[in-house]
Amino acid sequence: MHPFVVIFTALVLAVSPTFAGVSPIEGLPNYNATYYGTPGTGNTTYDSLNRTSPIFTTLYRDNYDRESGCAGERCGKHPGVDIAVPSGTRATAALAGKVVRSECSTSWGGLVVIEATNPFATTKKVYVSYAHLRSRNVKVNDTVYVGQLVGYTGGIPNVDECVGSSGGAHLHFQVDKPWGGPYPWFPIKRVESMDDDFEVTRYTHNPLPFVVSQSGWWNWTFAEDGNKELWQCANVLCNTSGGDLWMDGPSVLPLTGRSSMLTESSCAYSNGAPCSGEITVDADIFKKLNLRLNLACNTGYVYVWYRDSGDTWYRANFTYRGAGTYSMNIGGLSSWRGIITDLMIQPSDGCTSYVSPNREYYIRQVYLTN
Repeated sequence: MHPFVVIFTALVLAVSPTFAGVSPIEGLPNYNATYYGTPGTGNTTYDSLNRTSPIFTTLYRDNYDRESGCAGERCGKHPGVDIAVPSGTRATAALAGKVVRSECSTSWGGLVVIEATNPFATTKKVYVSYAHLRSRNVKVNDTVYVGQLVGYTGGIPNVDECVGSSGGAHLHFQVDKPWGGPYPWFPIKRVESMDDDFEVTRYTHNPLPFVVSQSGWWNWTFAEDGNKELWQCANVLCNTSGGDLWMDGPSVLPLTGRSSMLTESSCAYSNGAPCSGEITVDADIFKKLNLRLNLACNTGYVYVWYRDSGDTWYRANFTYRGAGTYSMNIGGLSSWRGIITDLMIQPSDGCTSYVSPNREYYIRQVYLTN
């Protein structure tokens, strides 16, 4: 690890991020880069045999069958997200734009592609794809508004019309970068291959931070007791309760984050495979790091570690001045670039004694905005 140390000042600010769009499926949980979504938003009662709520069954840069040996981001080359919903569920326009494809595709099934303005970089376009639709309610050159009905989901072989390559009822939702063109990109290599070369990110965006959270956030809230949302800890005991991710203050520096270095042995819907803790954040889009902290015995600095797609680690720090929300213009750092894959937080340890479990450090929310 070769960190590049940068010191910057944290400001307590109200954050007003750009509004991105709406969910393509009603009731889809807010996306926090896990299989869970945010608790209480429609997915915690999901059962694979009784799909009472929509849920992500295959994530961005994930794989279907766990042949790569893990589940989650970077474990495969899936260029969008698969959303398990009953056939006939309404699919709506996540972003406003113009329909550039509406067809029955051999592989994609019923396909609609909308050309839209990138809400985070308004001089650029994105192409928003809906695949495995059993029926389409828009045609090429139609102008669509946010929330307009695009079609109805399908995907059931021998039952639905125009299934394409699908094994069951779901919506494939994908956001392509402009150079990918108005047809959804798909890897030449198998989806089961690890995306170590970041091929998927060259052609596509992680689609859900664009639309699912109502403000387009990467957002971890730790609202469910015992669910750390794939955040893990080193050198310290930690868990979630009462809306906080808490850590004990040991004799060595505590560390918590989303990282391949802190991978869980298994997670929901992973079929027992190890779960990648990595994330896939476009650094040129998400430029503000926001933390809600209450650190009982911090000595002054809070360190933020992050890694880019070049496998280089960087460290920044800010001065902790008491419980509250800290908003940092991390995008102003030259090292915050490309794709950010790991994010870790390390409070400096000012505890004079250590008796477990004291729970000296509390993190209530971590979110990235534009």
